[in-house]
Amino acid sequence: MEAHTRACVAYVAARLVSGQDASEIFDQSSATSMRISGTVQADRIDVLDHQRGCQFAGSGDGKTFDLVDHGSAGGVELTMYGNRFEGFDAGSQSHFFGEVHHTAVSLFDVGDSGYFHYSLPATNDK
Repeated sequence: MEAHTRACVAYVAARLVSGQDASEIFDQSSATSMRISGTVQADRIDVLDHQRGCQFAGSGDGKTFDLVDHGSAGGVELTMYGNRFEGFDAGSQSHFFGEVHHTAVSLFDVGDSGYFHYSLPATNDK
């Protein structure tokens, strides 16, 4: 899976589980923040990957989402199971799975045979 698509998946999963509104996600493998923002709801995902200038969007039923990465060559199916998720990236023809703990995401990309770690920024909630 392309790195930007993987980051968008991690961002959506983290927002769905945590309920936190965020405008970026930190990619621990590259030690960089990626600016991603938009709507993440149980029935609709519509976020913008600011670096690529493209949408990552689609609809769902609160558990399964059919998404399109407008910056790559395909769609993404994402299924949530509480704080765990799995899916398929049509662009790379590969599966992925992962888990969200609070705002931290661990994603295993089967196509790249490796784990990738992300986190939403800390909030100042009191």
